[in-house]
Amino acid sequence: MPRPLPTRPPFRAALQLRSVASLLIGACVVGCADGRGDVTASPLWIGVEGAQWVALQDGSGPWRALELRGALPYTPPPTEAAPFEVAARAAPPTTRTDASSFALQVTVADPQGRYGVASVCVDASGSVVVRVQHATLAEGAHVTSGCTPPPTGEVATVAGKVIGLAEGAYSSVYLGGRATLVEGAAPEQRLVVPPHGDAALDLVAARYRGDALVPERLVYEPNVALAPESGLEVDFTGPSSFAPHPNRFTVGGAAVGEVVAGSVDLVSPGGTRARLGEVSGEGALVYAQPTADRVPGSVLHAVVQGFAYDDAAQAGASRGLAVAFPPPEAPRAPQHPPKLTLPAALGPVQLTLRGAPDTLRPLASWSAHARSGRYAQVYSQIRGGRTLSYALHQSHRWTELRRARSSVRGGERTLRAALPDFSDLPGWDPSWALSADTELFWSVVFESAPFPIGGVGGTARAFASRSGVVRP
Repeated sequence: MPRPLPTRPPFRAALQLRSVASLLIGACVVGCADGRGDVTASPLWIGVEGAQWVALQDGSGPWRALELRGALPYTPPPTEAAPFEVAARAAPPTTRTDASSFALQVTVADPQGRYGVASVCVDASGSVVVRVQHATLAEGAHVTSGCTPPPTGEVATVAGKVIGLAEGAYSSVYLGGRATLVEGAAPEQRLVVPPHGDAALDLVAARYRGDALVPERLVYEPNVALAPESGLEVDFTGPSSFAPHPNRFTVGGAAVGEVVAGSVDLVSPGGTRARLGEVSGEGALVYAQPTADRVPGSVLHAVVQGFAYDDAAQAGASRGLAVAFPPPEAPRAPQHPPKLTLPAALGPVQLTLRGAPDTLRPLASWSAHARSGRYAQVYSQIRGGRTLSYALHQSHRWTELRRARSSVRGGERTLRAALPDFSDLPGWDPSWALSADTELFWSVVFESAPFPIGGVGGTARAFASRSGVVRP
Protein backbone atom coordinates (compact mmCIF):
# COMPACT_ATOMS: atom_id res chain seq x y z
CA MET A 1 0.00 0.00 0.00
CA PRO A 2 1.49 3.38 -0.94
CA ARG A 3 2.76 5.35 2.04
CA PRO A 4 2.97 9.13 2.39
CA LEU A 5 6.27 10.82 1.94
CA PRO A 6 8.66 10.48 4.88
CA THR A 7 7.89 12.89 7.68
CA ARG A 8 11.05 12.57 9.72
CA PRO A 9 12.37 15.87 11.12
CA PRO A 10 11.67 18.15 8.17
CA PHE A 11 13.98 19.65 5.60
CA ARG A 12 16.80 17.21 6.28
CA ALA A 13 16.66 15.24 2.98
CA ALA A 14 15.86 18.22 0.82
CA LEU A 15 18.47 20.46 2.49
CA GLN A 16 21.42 18.04 2.20
CA LEU A 17 21.88 18.41 -1.58
CA ARG A 18 25.25 20.10 -1.12
CA SER A 19 27.96 20.85 -3.60
CA VAL A 20 31.55 19.85 -3.03
CA ALA A 21 32.78 22.30 -5.65
CA SER A 22 31.07 24.53 -8.19
CA LEU A 23 31.64 27.00 -11.11
CA LEU A 24 31.47 30.70 -10.52
CA ILE A 25 29.52 32.51 -13.13
CA GLY A 26 29.37 36.28 -13.03
CA ALA A 27 25.95 37.12 -14.44
CA CYS A 28 23.68 40.12 -14.01
CA VAL A 29 20.18 38.75 -14.53
CA VAL A 30 18.14 41.65 -13.13
CA GLY A 31 17.85 44.65 -15.45
CA CYS A 32 18.50 48.13 -14.11
CA ALA A 33 15.31 49.63 -15.52
CA ASP A 34 12.74 47.44 -13.81
CA GLY A 35 10.22 50.14 -12.89
CA ARG A 36 10.98 50.16 -9.15
CA GLY A 37 12.90 53.40 -8.93
CA ASP A 38 16.37 53.86 -7.49
CA VAL A 39 16.93 50.49 -5.75
CA THR A 40 20.42 49.33 -4.81
CA ALA A 41 21.04 45.81 -6.08
CA SER A 42 22.84 43.36 -3.76
CA PRO A 43 24.88 40.31 -4.71
CA LEU A 44 23.70 36.73 -4.18
CA TRP A 45 25.90 33.68 -4.66
CA ILE A 46 24.24 30.49 -5.92
CA GLY A 47 26.15 27.20 -5.66
CA VAL A 48 25.38 25.34 -8.88
CA GLU A 49 27.80 22.44 -9.25
CA GLY A 50 26.21 19.63 -11.24
CA ALA A 51 22.91 21.43 -11.84
CA GLN A 52 21.40 21.00 -15.31
CA TRP A 53 19.30 24.15 -15.06
CA VAL A 54 19.05 27.15 -12.70
CA ALA A 55 16.60 30.07 -12.55
CA LEU A 56 16.25 33.20 -10.41
CA GLN A 57 13.26 35.21 -9.20
CA ASP A 58 13.91 38.75 -7.94
CA GLY A 59 11.26 39.52 -5.32
CA SER A 60 7.87 38.61 -6.79
CA GLY A 61 8.99 39.30 -10.36
CA PRO A 62 9.16 36.83 -13.24
CA TRP A 63 11.46 33.82 -13.18
CA ARG A 64 14.58 34.08 -15.39
CA ALA A 65 16.72 31.15 -16.53
CA LEU A 66 20.43 31.66 -15.83
CA GLU A 67 23.13 30.82 -18.34
CA LEU A 68 25.69 28.50 -16.76
CA ARG A 69 28.99 29.72 -18.13
CA GLY A 70 32.26 31.04 -16.75
CA ALA A 71 34.23 29.49 -13.93
CA LEU A 72 35.73 30.81 -10.70
CA PRO A 73 35.79 29.16 -7.26
CA TYR A 74 33.79 30.56 -4.35
CA THR A 75 34.02 29.69 -0.66
CA PRO A 76 31.24 31.07 1.63
CA PRO A 77 32.56 33.23 4.50
CA PRO A 78 33.14 31.13 7.66
CA THR A 79 30.60 33.10 9.72
CA GLU A 80 27.80 33.25 7.17
CA ALA A 81 24.86 30.90 7.68
CA ALA A 82 22.82 29.81 4.70
CA PRO A 83 19.03 30.34 4.95
CA PHE A 84 18.31 26.60 4.92
CA GLU A 85 20.86 25.27 7.41
CA VAL A 86 19.37 23.14 10.20
CA ALA A 87 21.60 23.78 13.19
CA ALA A 88 19.44 22.01 15.78
CA ARG A 89 20.09 18.62 14.21
CA ALA A 90 23.59 19.17 12.93
CA ALA A 91 26.91 19.11 14.74
CA PRO A 92 27.64 22.03 17.09
CA PRO A 93 27.90 25.31 15.14
CA THR A 94 31.49 25.87 14.02
CA THR A 95 33.20 27.81 11.29
CA ARG A 96 32.48 26.47 7.82
CA THR A 97 35.18 24.31 6.27
CA ASP A 98 33.52 23.75 2.89
CA ALA A 99 35.84 23.29 -0.03
CA SER A 100 35.67 25.98 -2.67
CA SER A 101 32.53 25.57 -4.73
CA PHE A 102 31.49 26.61 -8.18
CA ALA A 103 28.89 29.35 -7.93
CA LEU A 104 27.27 32.06 -9.95
CA GLN A 105 26.91 35.61 -8.71
CA VAL A 106 23.66 37.40 -9.43
CA THR A 107 22.05 40.60 -8.17
CA VAL A 108 18.81 41.02 -6.22
CA ALA A 109 17.11 44.43 -6.36
CA ASP A 110 13.94 43.67 -4.39
CA PRO A 111 13.56 46.31 -1.62
CA GLN A 112 12.96 43.58 0.96
CA GLY A 113 15.79 41.40 -0.34
CA ARG A 114 13.47 38.57 -1.37
CA TYR A 115 14.60 36.06 -3.94
CA GLY A 116 13.80 32.63 -5.35
CA VAL A 117 16.25 30.12 -6.77
CA ALA A 118 15.20 27.04 -8.76
CA SER A 119 17.51 24.24 -9.87
CA VAL A 120 17.27 20.85 -11.57
CA CYS A 121 19.45 17.85 -10.80
CA VAL A 122 19.34 14.67 -12.92
CA ASP A 123 21.23 11.56 -11.83
CA ALA A 124 22.60 8.69 -13.89
CA SER A 125 19.32 6.75 -13.66
CA GLY A 126 17.34 9.69 -15.07
CA SER A 127 15.69 10.55 -11.74
CA VAL A 128 15.06 14.28 -11.35
CA VAL A 129 15.09 16.60 -8.33
CA VAL A 130 13.69 20.11 -8.82
CA ARG A 131 14.40 22.46 -5.92
CA VAL A 132 12.79 25.85 -5.42
CA GLN A 133 14.12 27.96 -2.54
CA HIS A 134 12.63 31.26 -1.39
CA ALA A 135 14.58 33.35 1.11
CA THR A 136 15.87 36.87 1.79
CA LEU A 137 19.31 38.40 1.62
CA ALA A 138 19.06 39.22 5.34
CA GLU A 139 19.25 35.48 6.03
CA GLY A 140 22.39 34.96 3.98
CA ALA A 141 23.95 36.00 0.69
CA HIS A 142 24.62 32.48 -0.55
CA VAL A 143 22.42 29.48 -1.25
CA THR A 144 23.34 25.98 -2.41
CA SER A 145 21.44 24.73 -5.44
CA GLY A 146 24.05 22.33 -6.79
CA CYS A 147 23.81 18.56 -7.02
CA THR A 148 25.64 15.90 -5.08
CA PRO A 149 25.66 12.23 -6.07
CA PRO A 150 23.29 10.02 -4.05
CA PRO A 151 24.94 7.89 -1.35
CA THR A 152 26.44 4.75 -2.84
CA GLY A 153 26.29 2.73 0.37
CA GLU A 154 30.02 2.11 0.03
CA VAL A 155 31.72 1.14 3.28
CA ALA A 156 35.18 0.19 4.43
CA THR A 157 36.38 -1.86 7.38
CA VAL A 158 39.30 -1.84 9.78
CA ALA A 159 40.60 -4.63 11.93
CA GLY A 160 39.26 -4.30 15.46
CA LYS A 161 38.62 -6.03 18.74
CA VAL A 162 36.10 -5.26 21.50
CA ILE A 163 37.34 -5.95 25.03
CA GLY A 164 35.07 -6.26 28.06
CA LEU A 165 31.99 -7.94 26.63
CA ALA A 166 30.70 -10.60 29.01
CA GLU A 167 28.21 -13.32 28.14
CA GLY A 168 24.81 -11.80 27.32
CA ALA A 169 26.26 -8.38 26.53
CA TYR A 170 26.61 -6.69 23.16
CA SER A 171 28.08 -3.47 21.84
CA SER A 172 27.46 -0.91 19.12
CA VAL A 173 30.69 0.64 17.83
CA TYR A 174 30.25 3.99 16.05
CA LEU A 175 32.89 5.51 13.75
CA GLY A 176 31.81 8.47 11.64
CA GLY A 177 28.41 7.65 10.17
CA ARG A 178 28.80 3.87 10.46
CA ALA A 179 28.04 1.38 13.23
CA THR A 180 29.05 -2.23 13.93
CA LEU A 181 27.13 -4.60 16.22
CA VAL A 182 29.39 -6.86 18.27
CA GLU A 183 27.82 -9.64 20.34
CA GLY A 184 29.45 -11.58 23.18
CA ALA A 185 33.15 -12.16 23.65
CA ALA A 186 33.81 -11.99 19.92
CA PRO A 187 37.32 -12.54 18.53
CA GLU A 188 39.03 -9.93 16.38
CA GLN A 189 36.73 -8.78 13.59
CA ARG A 190 36.15 -6.05 11.02
CA LEU A 191 34.65 -2.77 12.22
CA VAL A 192 32.63 -0.81 9.63
CA VAL A 193 33.81 2.72 8.86
CA PRO A 194 33.10 5.31 6.15
CA PRO A 195 35.32 5.00 3.07
CA HIS A 196 37.79 7.62 4.34
CA GLY A 197 41.01 5.70 3.81
CA ASP A 198 43.44 6.47 6.63
CA ALA A 199 41.38 9.33 8.09
CA ALA A 200 40.94 9.95 11.81
CA LEU A 201 37.44 9.62 13.26
CA ASP A 202 35.84 10.00 16.68
CA LEU A 203 35.09 6.60 18.25
CA VAL A 204 32.01 6.06 20.40
CA ALA A 205 31.01 2.62 21.66
CA ALA A 206 28.02 1.61 23.80
CA ARG A 207 27.65 -1.63 25.79
CA TYR A 208 24.22 -3.11 26.51
CA ARG A 209 22.88 -6.06 28.49
CA GLY A 210 19.82 -8.05 27.54
CA ASP A 211 17.09 -6.02 25.86
CA ALA A 212 17.93 -2.74 27.63
CA LEU A 213 17.20 0.47 25.71
CA VAL A 214 19.99 2.35 27.46
CA PRO A 215 23.70 1.45 27.39
CA GLU A 216 25.33 0.66 30.71
CA ARG A 217 28.80 1.73 29.66
CA LEU A 218 30.36 4.00 27.01
CA VAL A 219 33.76 4.41 25.37
CA TYR A 220 34.76 7.77 23.86
CA GLU A 221 38.02 8.38 21.98
CA PRO A 222 38.36 11.42 19.70
CA ASN A 223 40.50 11.53 16.54
CA VAL A 224 41.28 7.83 16.31
CA ALA A 225 43.67 7.18 13.42
CA LEU A 226 42.33 4.51 11.09
CA ALA A 227 44.08 2.16 8.72
CA PRO A 228 42.70 -1.10 7.30
CA GLU A 229 44.96 -3.22 9.52
CA SER A 230 45.41 -0.84 12.44
CA GLY A 231 44.25 -3.36 15.02
CA LEU A 232 41.81 -0.91 16.63
CA GLU A 233 40.86 -1.84 20.21
CA VAL A 234 37.58 -0.84 21.84
CA ASP A 235 38.18 -1.43 25.54
CA PHE A 236 35.27 -1.23 27.99
CA THR A 237 37.73 -1.82 30.85
CA GLY A 238 40.21 0.91 29.88
CA PRO A 239 40.60 4.60 30.81
CA SER A 240 38.40 5.82 27.91
CA SER A 241 35.45 3.82 29.27
CA PHE A 242 32.95 5.13 31.80
CA ALA A 243 29.49 4.48 33.19
CA PRO A 244 26.95 7.11 32.05
CA HIS A 245 24.15 8.28 34.29
CA PRO A 246 20.61 7.10 33.53
CA ASN A 247 18.25 9.98 32.81
CA ARG A 248 14.96 10.63 31.08
CA PHE A 249 12.53 13.08 29.55
CA THR A 250 8.84 12.75 30.12
CA VAL A 251 6.77 13.10 26.96
CA GLY A 252 3.43 14.91 26.94
CA GLY A 253 0.75 16.10 24.57
CA ALA A 254 0.15 12.87 22.65
CA ALA A 255 -3.40 12.37 21.31
CA VAL A 256 -5.40 9.15 21.48
CA GLY A 257 -4.20 6.81 18.71
CA GLU A 258 -1.01 8.78 18.11
CA VAL A 259 2.16 6.67 18.07
CA VAL A 260 5.08 8.30 19.87
CA ALA A 261 8.71 7.56 19.03
CA GLY A 262 11.95 9.25 19.90
CA SER A 263 15.66 8.94 20.53
CA VAL A 264 18.65 10.64 22.11
CA ASP A 265 21.99 10.69 20.29
CA LEU A 266 25.48 11.86 21.12
CA VAL A 267 27.06 13.92 18.31
CA SER A 268 30.83 14.30 18.64
CA PRO A 269 32.83 17.30 17.34
CA GLY A 270 34.01 15.14 14.43
CA GLY A 271 30.48 14.14 13.46
CA THR A 272 30.22 10.62 14.89
CA ARG A 273 26.64 10.00 15.99
CA ALA A 274 25.85 7.36 18.63
CA ARG A 275 22.48 6.25 20.00
CA LEU A 276 22.09 6.72 23.78
CA GLY A 277 18.43 5.88 24.28
CA GLU A 278 14.86 5.91 22.98
CA VAL A 279 11.21 6.02 24.01
CA SER A 280 10.33 3.28 26.49
CA GLY A 281 7.12 1.28 26.71
CA GLU A 282 5.96 3.66 29.46
CA GLY A 283 6.21 6.64 27.11
CA ALA A 284 9.33 8.23 28.62
CA LEU A 285 12.42 9.08 26.59
CA VAL A 286 15.17 7.24 28.52
CA TYR A 287 18.86 7.71 27.78
CA ALA A 288 22.40 7.34 29.11
CA GLN A 289 23.79 10.75 30.03
CA PRO A 290 27.54 11.39 29.83
CA THR A 291 29.07 14.37 31.59
CA ALA A 292 30.89 17.12 29.68
CA ASP A 293 34.35 16.12 30.89
CA ARG A 294 33.93 12.65 29.35
CA VAL A 295 32.80 13.82 25.90
CA PRO A 296 34.34 17.30 25.45
CA GLY A 297 32.83 19.39 22.67
CA SER A 298 29.97 16.97 22.06
CA VAL A 299 26.26 17.77 21.92
CA LEU A 300 23.25 15.65 22.83
CA HIS A 301 20.32 15.58 20.40
CA ALA A 302 16.86 14.48 21.48
CA VAL A 303 13.98 13.99 19.05
CA VAL A 304 10.46 13.05 20.09
CA GLN A 305 7.73 12.65 17.49
CA GLY A 306 4.07 11.69 17.29
CA PHE A 307 2.64 9.91 14.22
CA ALA A 308 -0.92 9.37 13.06
CA TYR A 309 -1.94 7.66 9.81
CA ASP A 310 -5.37 7.20 8.26
CA ASP A 311 -5.26 4.03 6.13
CA ALA A 312 -8.62 4.72 4.51
CA ALA A 313 -7.66 8.24 3.42
CA GLN A 314 -3.98 7.33 2.96
CA ALA A 315 -3.03 10.52 4.75
CA GLY A 316 -0.60 11.00 7.59
CA ALA A 317 0.35 13.63 10.16
CA SER A 318 3.47 14.06 12.24
CA ARG A 319 4.62 16.53 14.89
CA GLY A 320 7.49 16.70 17.29
CA LEU A 321 10.44 18.43 18.89
CA ALA A 322 14.15 18.33 18.09
CA VAL A 323 16.33 19.47 21.01
CA ALA A 324 20.09 20.13 21.04
CA PHE A 325 21.63 20.46 24.50
CA PRO A 326 25.10 20.18 26.06
CA PRO A 327 26.09 17.35 28.38
CA PRO A 328 25.91 18.56 31.97
CA GLU A 329 28.99 19.34 34.03
CA ALA A 330 27.69 16.96 36.70
CA PRO A 331 25.00 14.26 36.72
CA ARG A 332 21.45 15.56 36.90
CA ALA A 333 18.98 14.05 39.33
CA PRO A 334 16.72 11.70 37.34
CA GLN A 335 13.88 12.17 39.83
CA HIS A 336 13.21 15.60 38.24
CA PRO A 337 13.02 14.86 34.52
CA PRO A 338 12.25 17.74 32.14
CA LYS A 339 9.15 17.39 29.99
CA LEU A 340 9.00 17.46 26.19
CA THR A 341 5.50 18.39 25.02
CA LEU A 342 4.51 17.68 21.45
CA PRO A 343 3.73 20.93 19.61
CA ALA A 344 0.46 21.78 17.92
CA ALA A 345 -0.28 19.83 14.74
CA LEU A 346 -0.20 21.41 11.32
CA GLY A 347 -3.77 22.13 10.20
CA PRO A 348 -5.43 20.30 7.28
CA VAL A 349 -3.92 20.93 3.86
CA GLN A 350 -6.07 21.68 0.84
CA LEU A 351 -4.41 20.56 -2.38
CA THR A 352 -5.56 21.96 -5.72
CA LEU A 353 -4.17 20.53 -8.96
CA ARG A 354 -3.59 23.24 -11.54
CA GLY A 355 -2.02 23.37 -14.97
CA ALA A 356 -2.23 21.12 -18.02
CA PRO A 357 -2.26 17.30 -17.64
CA ASP A 358 1.41 17.10 -18.62
CA THR A 359 2.42 20.22 -16.66
CA LEU A 360 0.84 19.68 -13.26
CA ARG A 361 1.36 22.51 -10.75
CA PRO A 362 -0.14 21.68 -7.33
CA LEU A 363 -1.31 24.54 -5.10
CA ALA A 364 -1.23 23.83 -1.35
CA SER A 365 -3.20 25.90 1.18
CA TRP A 366 -3.00 25.55 4.97
CA SER A 367 -3.38 27.56 8.18
CA ALA A 368 -0.15 29.05 9.48
CA HIS A 369 1.29 27.23 12.49
CA ALA A 370 1.01 28.92 15.87
CA ARG A 371 4.80 29.26 16.00
CA SER A 372 6.82 31.27 13.51
CA GLY A 373 9.14 29.34 11.26
CA ARG A 374 9.66 28.00 7.75
CA TYR A 375 7.79 25.63 5.47
CA ALA A 376 8.44 23.18 2.69
CA GLN A 377 6.29 21.27 0.23
CA VAL A 378 7.49 18.04 -1.35
CA TYR A 379 5.90 16.31 -4.34
CA SER A 380 7.03 13.01 -5.82
CA GLN A 381 6.07 10.69 -8.68
CA ILE A 382 7.51 7.48 -10.07
CA ARG A 383 7.29 7.25 -13.86
CA GLY A 384 8.98 4.73 -16.09
CA GLY A 385 11.28 3.49 -13.35
CA ARG A 386 12.56 6.97 -12.48
CA THR A 387 11.65 9.27 -9.62
CA LEU A 388 10.59 12.87 -10.15
CA SER A 389 10.68 15.01 -7.01
CA TYR A 390 9.93 18.67 -6.32
CA ALA A 391 10.96 20.39 -3.09
CA LEU A 392 9.77 23.95 -2.38
CA HIS A 393 11.34 25.73 0.60
CA GLN A 394 10.26 28.99 2.19
CA SER A 395 12.73 30.45 4.73
CA HIS A 396 11.68 31.95 8.05
CA ARG A 397 12.00 35.61 7.00
CA TRP A 398 10.42 35.04 3.59
CA THR A 399 7.50 33.25 5.29
CA GLU A 400 7.01 36.10 7.76
CA LEU A 401 6.79 38.62 4.91
CA ARG A 402 4.22 36.43 3.16
CA ARG A 403 2.35 35.77 6.40
CA ALA A 404 1.90 39.51 7.00
CA ARG A 405 0.06 39.77 3.66
CA SER A 406 -1.84 36.47 3.81
CA SER A 407 -5.60 36.20 4.15
CA VAL A 408 -7.29 35.66 7.52
CA ARG A 409 -10.05 33.06 7.88
CA GLY A 410 -11.66 32.26 11.20
CA GLY A 411 -8.92 34.10 13.06
CA GLU A 412 -6.16 32.08 11.33
CA ARG A 413 -3.86 33.17 8.55
CA THR A 414 -3.94 31.02 5.43
CA LEU A 415 -0.69 30.37 3.60
CA ARG A 416 -0.50 29.21 -0.02
CA ALA A 417 2.31 27.93 -2.19
CA ALA A 418 2.18 26.65 -5.77
CA LEU A 419 4.77 25.15 -8.07
CA PRO A 420 6.07 27.88 -10.39
CA ASP A 421 5.47 27.53 -14.13
CA PHE A 422 8.85 27.12 -15.81
CA SER A 423 7.51 25.71 -19.09
CA ASP A 424 8.26 28.82 -21.17
CA LEU A 425 11.78 29.45 -19.85
CA PRO A 426 14.83 28.68 -22.01
CA GLY A 427 16.42 25.31 -21.30
CA TRP A 428 13.45 23.83 -19.42
CA ASP A 429 12.82 20.18 -20.31
CA PRO A 430 9.09 19.21 -20.40
CA SER A 431 10.00 15.75 -19.03
CA TRP A 432 10.87 17.43 -15.72
CA ALA A 433 7.22 18.43 -15.13
CA LEU A 434 4.73 16.53 -12.94
CA SER A 435 1.96 14.67 -14.76
CA ALA A 436 -1.73 14.22 -13.95
CA ASP A 437 -1.77 10.57 -15.11
CA THR A 438 0.52 9.30 -12.30
CA GLU A 439 -0.15 9.08 -8.57
CA LEU A 440 1.31 12.01 -6.69
CA PHE A 441 2.77 11.78 -3.20
CA TRP A 442 2.78 15.08 -1.32
CA SER A 443 3.89 16.51 1.99
CA VAL A 444 3.72 19.94 3.64
CA VAL A 445 6.26 20.41 6.42
CA PHE A 446 6.76 23.11 9.07
CA GLU A 447 9.82 23.79 11.22
CA SER A 448 9.84 26.52 13.85
CA ALA A 449 12.48 29.06 14.62
CA PRO A 450 14.71 27.87 17.50
CA PHE A 451 13.57 28.58 21.04
CA PRO A 452 15.07 27.85 24.48
CA ILE A 453 13.84 24.83 26.38
CA GLY A 454 14.03 24.56 30.15
CA GLY A 455 15.56 21.81 32.24
CA VAL A 456 18.55 20.99 30.00
CA GLY A 457 19.85 24.38 28.87
CA GLY A 458 19.24 23.59 25.24
CA THR A 459 17.57 24.88 22.11
CA ALA A 460 14.54 23.28 20.49
CA ARG A 461 12.76 23.38 17.17
CA ALA A 462 9.16 22.28 16.75
CA PHE A 463 8.12 20.56 13.53
CA ALA A 464 4.86 19.30 12.08
CA SER A 465 3.74 17.87 8.76
CA ARG A 466 0.83 16.56 6.72
CA SER A 467 1.22 14.09 3.86
CA GLY A 468 -0.83 11.99 1.50
CA VAL A 469 -1.28 10.66 -2.01
CA VAL A 470 -3.44 11.77 -4.96
CA ARG A 471 -4.38 9.15 -7.54
CA PRO A 472 -5.34 9.92 -11.15
